[in-house]
Amino acid sequence: MKNVILHDDGKNHLFDETVNRHMKNLTVEKEREATAPTEEYPDLVSSGLHMDDGVNTLMRNNDTYKYRKPFKLYMNPMEAKRRGFKEDDIIRITTKSGQIDIPLEYSWKMADGYSMFPHHSGLKNESQPLYGQHANQITSHLDYDEIAHNSILRYVKCRMEKIDQA
Repeated sequence: MKNVILHDDGKNHLFDETVNRHMKNLTVEKEREATAPTEEYPDLVSSGLHMDDGVNTLMRNNDTYKYRKPFKLYMNPMEAKRRGFKEDDIIRITTKSGQIDIPLEYSWKMADGYSMFPHHSGLKNESQPLYGQHANQITSHLDYDEIAHNSILRYVKCRMEKIDQA
């Protein structure tokens, strides 16, 4: 175990100055600003919903998609109704990075003004796309977490609109 511990005293150090400095800079005001609606992107979506359907053996087996459709946008029913969205409507989510089209499902688990979809859709199996589209289509490498430098997935500013199904 000592070969993976990089400190001279041979102990794991849980305190990290970089993380501590970052935590001190987190404020409610900064979070409000980061998630504030704009005219172009008045909505917020999270593309990181974890689901039972995200199990690797299920999501990479094309045959399972005959019986389940896990790629849905989950939205509070009251908000959806206010916006004129019905279950199974196709909603276009547009961000500065791209867009996806996704069927809507009502969920009381969602707060008013915040919607989510699973991050495990849109994978490829033997070069064939599986059901849905993936989160990377609407996220940007330019919007990233200050510590890990991962793309922001939990609050993506967007515009959501129902699209006509032809």
